[in-house]
Amino acid sequence: MRQLVVLWAFLLILLGCASTPPVTLTAAAVHSRWITAVRENDRTAALELVSADRAQREQFVDEALGAIQDLQTAPHSPTGVLRSVDVRDPTVHGAGQRGISIWHFERKTWCYQTELNRTAAGWRVNGWGQVAHCP
Repeated sequence: MRQLVVLWAFLLILLGCASTPPVTLTAAAVHSRWITAVRENDRTAALELVSADRAQREQFVDEALGAIQDLQTAPHSPTGVLRSVDVRDPTVHGAGQRGISIWHFERKTWCYQTELNRTAAGWRVNGWGQVAHCP
């Protein structure tokens, strides 16, 4: 009888876990995690945040990571070492959102824009690049 009670308790726990909905991140959380992944050169984390159906997804991530790493490490870099990054909350832009990050390097301050789109999996990065003027 005791084994039956333990079995029922175990089954109830499994059912409870199975019915827990997946956590979907806000656009702001995805933007912040993207900036962290790029800053830390974390390819795995960056890939998880990019839309699965984005064309040339892996190349997009590799180019984003490579650009920031090159700025920090290449002898010819115009920026010098990265000092800090300010991450601004995304704003609505059409059906998606745009987030701005301000990268403070030793010799320059550059701004980047993250394009975010809502997908079946939640908010995901669909574009990223430097902007001409910091807001």
